[in-house]
Amino acid sequence: MRLKIGVSLFLTITGLSFVAGLFFSCQAKKAISQNDTIKERNYIPYYLKVYEADSLYITKNYQRSYAILDSLFQKYEPINMDVYYEYLTYLELKSMLKVGVSEKEFASLVAIHGYTLENIHGNDYLSKEKNSSVVETNYESLRNKYLSGIDLKLRDSIKKMKVDDQRFRGANYQQNIDKQRAIDARHAIKLKAIFENIGYPGKKIIGNYSVDKVNFVEITTMLLHTNDEERLSYFMPKVKEFVESGADTPWVYGVMYDQYLLYNGKEQFYGTYENELQISKSEVNKHRREIGLPNYGYEKWRTNNNIKNQII
Repeated sequence: MRLKIGVSLFLTITGLSFVAGLFFSCQAKKAISQNDTIKERNYIPYYLKVYEADSLYITKNYQRSYAILDSLFQKYEPINMDVYYEYLTYLELKSMLKVGVSEKEFASLVAIHGYTLENIHGNDYLSKEKNSSVVETNYESLRNKYLSGIDLKLRDSIKKMKVDDQRFRGANYQQNIDKQRAIDARHAIKLKAIFENIGYPGKKIIGNYSVDKVNFVEITTMLLHTNDEERLSYFMPKVKEFVESGADTPWVYGVMYDQYLLYNGKEQFYGTYENELQISKSEVNKHRREIGLPNYGYEKWRTNNNIKNQII
C-alpha cells in the first residue's frame, strides 16, 4: 500500500481547519525543574497552547500570542518545537512589542536551544535588541555549553542507522527484503537500548542542524519500520511517555499508529496521512487533541500562510 504522509518530516499536510481558540481542561501533574521552580510535567496542554499562539502570530494578533506564550513559559520549560519554534517566536514578540529580551533569554537561545550567531544576526527583531551584545561577547562559551550537552556519538550512530534504514529500500527492495528486515530488527534493538538508557534522542540530546549541517537526524523512519507486535507493545507506549514529557512530538506518535492501521486495512485514527478520511473531522480532532496534535488541516493552513519555516 502506498501511503502519502503530508509532512515535511514533522509537518503534516492536510485540509484547511483553523486551530485558534483551542482550549484545554487537562490538569497536569507538577514537578520540580532544574532551576527549582514548579513546572508542569504533562506537555499535552503545552502543545495545544503553542498552536493557538502560533495561529495568532500568523494572523498578526501579536499581543494575544505573546500573552499566551508568556503565561505558558511560566508553567513549562520551553521546547522550541521544530516547525513552530515557539521560544524564538516568544522572543521576537517581546522585541516587537517593546517588552525587551533579557540577557538571560539571549544566552539561553544559544546555550540551551542551539541558535548560532548567524541565526541571531539574520533575525530582523533579535539583531536589533540591545541585549544581543551578550551573545556577541560570550558567544564562544555559550556555544561550547550547548555543544558540551550534545551526545555526538549517539548523533553519529543515528545518522548511520538512517543510511542503513534505506540501504535496500529502493528498486531492488523485494530481492533484498530479508536483508532489510534484518537491519530493521537490529535497529529495533538499538532503539530500545537508547530509550531505556538515554531517553528519546531528540534535539535536546543529539543536537540540531547547526551541529553538523545535516538535516533531520532523527529516528522517525526507523520507528515506522518496526514490526507490528513491537510497535504496539513497546514502542508506542514509550513514545507516548516521551510525548507527554515534552521529549518527543505528538506527530511521531500519531503517524506510527496511523501507518499501522492503514497497513492493516483500517481507517487512520489521527489523520496524519493524506488518505481521505472515512470518519468525521470532529472525531479526528478529538483524537488529535488527546495526544497534543493541532486540528486536522492546521498544518496546511499554516504552510499556506506562514513565512517562517526554518531549520534549527
